[in-house]
Amino acid sequence: MTKSSLTKFVASKFFHKTVSIVIILCAIILGIETRLTDPFWMKLFVVVDILLTSFFILEITLRMLAEKSMLHFFHLVSVNRSDETTRRINLHYSEDGFWNWFDFIITVVSAVAIFTHFFQHPEYLLIARMFRIFRIFRLLEVSSQLKEIEKKIVNIIPTVFSFALLLFILIYIYSIVGFYLFEGRVMGIANFSNLYNSITTLFQVMTLDGWGEIMSDVNNMDLAISPLIISIYFISFVVLTAIVSLNVFIGVMAASIETKFSKNIEENKKRFAKLIKDETDQTDEGVEEGVNLILAEFVQLKNDMKKLNESIEEIRKQN
Repeated sequence: MTKSSLTKFVASKFFHKTVSIVIILCAIILGIETRLTDPFWMKLFVVVDILLTSFFILEITLRMLAEKSMLHFFHLVSVNRSDETTRRINLHYSEDGFWNWFDFIITVVSAVAIFTHFFQHPEYLLIARMFRIFRIFRLLEVSSQLKEIEKKIVNIIPTVFSFALLLFILIYIYSIVGFYLFEGRVMGIANFSNLYNSITTLFQVMTLDGWGEIMSDVNNMDLAISPLIISIYFISFVVLTAIVSLNVFIGVMAASIETKFSKNIEENKKRFAKLIKDETDQTDEGVEEGVNLILAEFVQLKNDMKKLNESIEEIRKQN
């Protein structure tokens, strides 16, 4: 098989559908393994593991051979300079390179674990089984619909990270305030003995899981502060984290998604306008070329008519 035919085969729908079916089959078998633990079934599952791992080794080998080079197959990031004067560097992330590394690592770990299982360390088979479950993520690679969802999720990661950082800052500030306010004490399920326990307690309050009981336990303790200050502390924390921040997050997410959709619409409009302009330019060139051909035909016909008339005149003169 030549490299061009191998490349077409790897890019074909049949190849991608076959890989998707095997991935789904692998996931189903992993679920069945949790129910059937008899020695007979365990031996059968080992055979199935070998067959599935062999398939994925063959699959990634074909994909590697179909690429231009190994460097291109494992390419993750490219660096481009947008402006030589400002020396600004742009990093372009390669999605295909990420999935190639992902597939390669899982396949190698699974193959090594199964190979070692037969010789020295039978417990390594558990590592292979654990890594096989991650192959389900490959459905994001082989399915175009899941790829679109993946891109949308990746686009909102900076917004999610900023929101998580904001929440952490709020929890950190309130944890330090709570540690000094409640004298570093343990009050029932409310634990403010140190920074870590304060963060854990406030995280539970933020999820609204029994936050009333936590505030009640603090109120029941003999503290130097008034119950009003305790109520303000917990209620303000719940309002800022569970109510205001959540609504702000939803609003920012909606605005971010709307902005990206608007940007995509504008890009599609520009692409469509450029396409129409190119088609119009080609049409104008075609019309101009056609008119020129017609004019050339008319000039040729005029010359032929002139020659014909001259021939007729010569014949008359001779007669």
